[in-house]
Order: sequence, then C-alpha cells, then structure tokens
Amino acid sequence: MLVDADNIGVDLVGRALQSFGAKGDFIVRRAYGALGEGAKATELQKLGLTPIHCVPVCKSSGGNAADIALVIDALDLLHRGGFDGFVIGSSDSDFTPLARRIREAGLAAYGFGDPVKCTKAYRAAFTKFYANLPSVRSATVAPPATASPAR
Repeated sequence: MLVDADNIGVDLVGRALQSFGAKGDFIVRRAYGALGEGAKATELQKLGLTPIHCVPVCKSSGGNAADIALVIDALDLLHRGGFDGFVIGSSDSDFTPLARRIREAGLAAYGFGDPVKCTKAYRAAFTKFYANLPSVRSATVAPPATASPAR
C-alpha cells in the first residue's frame, strides 16, 4: 500500500486498511508527504504505515516531491517482484499512468480516494477503485503482522 498522504486523510487510510484487510497482507505500507514529525506522521505510524517525509522543493507550484517519490518506489517494487498487486491511495489523477503500468505488468492495481476529486479516467485505470469506503468501526486498525516474507 502506497499512499499520497498530502492528498489522502488518515481516516480514509484507516478505512482502506479495514476494507482491504480481508484481501490479504500488505508487505509494504508507506505514506508519502510533507509529514515531518507531526501528528499526521504519528497517526500513520499507528496504522502500520512508514511515513516518508518529502520536502516540497518548490513552494510556488505546490510541489510534487511526494508524488514522484511514491512513483519511484512503486516502480522499484514492481521490478523487484514478489507482489500480487498494489494499492494506491490518492485522488490525484497524475497517478493514472502508474495504475496502468502496474496492470500492464500483470498485477492487480487497487485504488482508493475521494470520489469527488477523482477523474473517471483515473478510476478506470485501476483493476478496482474504491470510492466509498465504509466508516471504520473502531478507533484503531490493527498494525501489520510481524515480518511477513515477500511472496
């Protein structure tokens, strides 16, 4: 699971973990964004994600350092192998080519995000896109099991 934490709230990440949990184990859980050591990074860690702090390089354009870091890691993981699929958390349509590339490699690409912000083309690029995830029943989501080997 790779999450654009500049674009997705912690609550939505928790709901996604709960919804996707029945589909299997997440070998990699990472969240990318201008996180520092703030409350959002702490909350993401409580959900079992590794926060990857990406310093915005250019303040005038809004920056996309987190987006680029997420894509680089996704492609590295794709070429490393050992995965059945990827889950991308973002409402940013810039990730459309990434979802397509994952599918071209023969893997499932699942996405989740805000349905109001997502384009139709972005949602269609995924094997399945989850736009309306149910509310989290409990305040916490179980962190990942201890050290699962790559498949």
